[in-house]
Amino acid sequence: MKLFATLSRRADVMGQMARSLGVDFGERIAHDSESASEYRTAVFRCASCTHEAECLSWMNGHKDAKEAPKYCKNKDLLDRLSPN
Repeated sequence: MKLFATLSRRADVMGQMARSLGVDFGERIAHDSESASEYRTAVFRCASCTHEAECLSWMNGHKDAKEAPKYCKNKDLLDRLSPN
């Protein structure tokens, strides 16, 4: 059960990070079902990250960011999808 709790929490963190960069995975998935796999992979990547506390702190100060922090395991994906 701990795995599911971790994945759920990290899906929330991933969603918050995406929103701070202007990325709407829900919208992307609605228009392209292949994006669901991309999102799922990003959540698993996030779940393996050791920077959760640092990430949460970063997001509190970056509500409308231009790019993801350098330590983010999803930086390349998020920066590519960000309209900012």
